[in-house]
Amino acid sequence: MSDVLGRDSGLSGQVDGVLDIKAISNDWSSWNGTASATLKDGYLWELPLFGMFSPLLDRMAPGLGASKFSEGTADFQIVDSIVKSRNL
Repeated sequence: MSDVLGRDSGLSGQVDGVLDIKAISNDWSSWNGTASATLKDGYLWELPLFGMFSPLLDRMAPGLGASKFSEGTADFQIVDSIVKSRNL
């Protein structure tokens, strides 16, 4: 994750996923399909998407924003290269 964040992140855990895509390989806007991902025994709070919630959680209970979780899952639908999820 250091290539995404530009520094060592402290992210950890086991990620499993499935990606089923149909596309014209040289046309990024043609991607259609589904994906799913599971993270077990991990930390995601350093990722920009999740990290913004860490300070809020820490205000509610010190240390809550850096809590390790046992499992998180998400499913995605990809239509014309736009990724959507209703259960992130």
